[in-house]
Amino acid sequence: MDKQALEKILAENQLEIGDLKNHILIEIKWNRLVYAIYQNKIKIDEESVNRKVEEYSMKENSYDEYLLSEIIVPVSDSQNPNEVYQKIKGRLLSEKFENVAREISISQTRDAGGKVGWVNEKTMAKIVIKKIKDLNVGEITSPILIPEGIMIIKLNNKREIKNEIDKDKLKRQIILNERDKMLATYSKMYLNKLKSNTMIEINDK
Repeated sequence: MDKQALEKILAENQLEIGDLKNHILIEIKWNRLVYAIYQNKIKIDEESVNRKVEEYSMKENSYDEYLLSEIIVPVSDSQNPNEVYQKIKGRLLSEKFENVAREISISQTRDAGGKVGWVNEKTMAKIVIKKIKDLNVGEITSPILIPEGIMIIKLNNKREIKNEIDKDKLKRQIILNERDKMLATYSKMYLNKLKSNTMIEINDK
């Protein structure tokens, strides 16, 4: 947020920018104190960190993208969705997908012949992924029921996208995260210790 928005939020809570600065300053000093006291107890298991780096690298290293086209047609209450699908499938045996899409599809991609373009698998609904995962290039899905009627998807192409992961940077980030978790734990322990050892005396005079 910009400064004006921040000042508005502070004013709504009867605070000023100086109160926020003091809070941040106190937090910084507290964190430095906790670190100074417990820094020798902060031990990062490097083997565990390396294992996490490898696990993350393997898990997030690549994903699939699909070049798709679609046809969406409405289905009335009196129609059987599977029968509607079979009629369209029959047409697709002798006609181009693009031509059929331009003629009968109600999708926004109609004028483009149903072409959706490249789609990242991570952005797709689970039911769609399930339908196209085992398709060969050039094949169409079985009917996918949607509120507008049925959707038929054609797989035009498929490719694997590899992520280039900076393992050194990832390792540093994991170490920082682990250190912050430990510091948070020690911070809570130290605060509780101070509370238990502190007595507040109220003088009514």
